[in-house]
Amino acid sequence: MKSDEESGGEEAEELDADSAEAQPAAADDEKKKKKSSKKKKRITANLSGTNYDSVREAVKLVGMAVRDSDPSCFLLWHDSCPATETFSSLKSYQRVNHFPATGEICRKDSLARNLVRMRKICGKDFNIFPKTWILPAEYNALVGYHLDCKKKGKAKFFIYKPPNSAQGKGIALTNQPQKLNEPEPLLVQEYMSRPFLLDGYKFDLRVYVLVLSFHPLRVFMHRDGLVRLSTELYKPPSTHNIDQLFMHLTNYSINKNNEDFEKSTDPDKGSKRSMKWFMEELRKEGHDVDKLWDGMADVVLKTLIANVPHQRHQCRLCFKSEENTGNCFEILGFDIFLDHKLRSNVIEVNRAPSFSCDQKIDSDVKMSVLTSALRLANMKYSDKAKREAVSRENTQQRLYKATKLAAVAASASASA
Repeated sequence: MKSDEESGGEEAEELDADSAEAQPAAADDEKKKKKSSKKKKRITANLSGTNYDSVREAVKLVGMAVRDSDPSCFLLWHDSCPATETFSSLKSYQRVNHFPATGEICRKDSLARNLVRMRKICGKDFNIFPKTWILPAEYNALVGYHLDCKKKGKAKFFIYKPPNSAQGKGIALTNQPQKLNEPEPLLVQEYMSRPFLLDGYKFDLRVYVLVLSFHPLRVFMHRDGLVRLSTELYKPPSTHNIDQLFMHLTNYSINKNNEDFEKSTDPDKGSKRSMKWFMEELRKEGHDVDKLWDGMADVVLKTLIANVPHQRHQCRLCFKSEENTGNCFEILGFDIFLDHKLRSNVIEVNRAPSFSCDQKIDSDVKMSVLTSALRLANMKYSDKAKREAVSRENTQQRLYKATKLAAVAASASASA
């Protein structure tokens, strides 16, 4: 696991230099040639697949030239994962901001299935997510668990949601899971009723993760993210407050509709705050922030490891060779829940995190995430010539082997 503050800045500085405004035209031809050469060597980006102004701004900040009508650009940016044909048609030097199969960890039921499988194999090392059931297949197991808890005098609450929903749609709480006997698929998780609170409010962390490779696994976690608070003071779930979603859910899409949702220009105030500020506050209170950060990194890595076999299989289907997965990188949004002991649990993973900037805190965090990711992707103008040369050499080697085999076969036939 690497920090986003590591290498990558040097290449970005070169790109920034290339994108600087040209000096006044000089009289001699030599300076004109240099100026023309610099323009030609700028990395280009096709942003026709994005609706985010922040993405366009970030691309320009790292020195790229936007060419929305050019399919041969170095960078092809898509807000959502593009079709399989996009991956298979990539030229050797091109990069796209998605991998073919990260939906396997970003769809809620698939993520749960992979993590449950790893928990069965690795035991408590994969206790990084709440108890989970996928309905209707695991309905009987869910009801059985609920009855066992009741016999022991433990009141359990559950949170359920559609497996392929977003923005908090369809999420609710229940203490009667036996009523969830419906044919529609549902993901049900045991409600973690002892959260770490911030000013008396429940919250989660949006952690931004950059994946550069699955084979080998190369991952960067951004040092800043978003702390997203609920908008009603927290009380443990009960039959009296089970429907108070502004208390129990931390989804921004839900809480922004509450009149008590607070916007602020400061990173330490409001219903959405800076993760960097939060970590500093914890440090001041005497908490072991390094341990917390390591725990979050552990959760991120194990979640991604659970997806590696499926990811490699899909990449082999999309690309001619596994080496071509270097054409991909991806920014993922991990939603991390902290319990009362500051232990990290992954709630879900978003393969298309929003880069809308409704508040100053959004702009500060997300612009840093985007520019860091583009620099760490380390696209160079020289990649085009180098990779095309390698591609030609591989083609020549295949033709040489084919010609040699044909000659051997002909010789054998003549001898016979």
